[in-house]
Amino acid sequence: MHAELQVLSPLVPVREVNFLRFCKQHAEGLWAVVDVSIDSIRESSGAPTFVNGRRLPSGCVVQDMPNGYSKVIN
Repeated sequence: MHAELQVLSPLVPVREVNFLRFCKQHAEGLWAVVDVSIDSIRESSGAPTFVNGRRLPSGCVVQDMPNGYSKVIN
């Protein structure tokens, strides 16, 4: 995935990041979602390439609720 992250400050430029998103169902109505940056591990012509940002690994668990909503746990 590709994203642009912006901080509400004129002093911080917009950051572009590329990352992988992995989703896995662990039980009925229970999913894990994890994002991992790939900017620091991609290679072009044998040399690592960096866009201008990097996401730290992050994720959450999404659980279906009986009322039709979802509960997000991070």
